[in-house]
Amino acid sequence: MGLLEDIGYSIVDSLTLTLRRFAAFIFIIFALGVAYGAHLSVNNPTMLLWAIAVPLVLAAVAYVSTWFSVVVFVVFAIAMLLL
Repeated sequence: MGLLEDIGYSIVDSLTLTLRRFAAFIFIIFALGVAYGAHLSVNNPTMLLWAIAVPLVLAAVAYVSTWFSVVVFVVFAIAMLLL
């Protein structure tokens, strides 16, 4: 039973690392989209820093925290199903 547990833990570790990277990637793409949108419309310059910094901070948190990554993944999956 030790071998099966090791295989199970290996699979779980691999999946959580992949999920964290995926969520971080989504936030980085979102930050790039915000940066492009901010470049095109400079209507409210006070919100520019928040619009770029918040997604980057969320990407860092998603890379470090597995639970946060899971929640983000579920939210994005639900959003994609609803769109």
